[in-house]
Amino acid sequence: MPKASTSSCQMAIIPVKQQLSLRSFLRDMRSIDTQSIKFHFDRGDFQKWLRTTVGDEELALIIDKLDKKIPEENLGEKLTDIVQKRISELQLTF
Repeated sequence: MPKASTSSCQMAIIPVKQQLSLRSFLRDMRSIDTQSIKFHFDRGDFQKWLRTTVGDEELALIIDKLDKKIPEENLGEKLTDIVQKRISELQLTF
């Protein structure tokens, strides 16, 4: 008996979950102080969360490649821009 294939509806759920998680990330970024953002960025916490919880290896790699010397006052805005762009990309996959 052939295996049932994953329906397109099930496949679409993953990007929706990613988008919701990423939107929550953007919302939370507004309330986190710049020192905390820098601290978690330097430790790789955002990247780990993106890989393990959100399941977005591509976005984690993009953030991994950011210059570690970026001033903390610019980092939150840069991360927000990158995540916004990723949300837009995920919306186009439907």
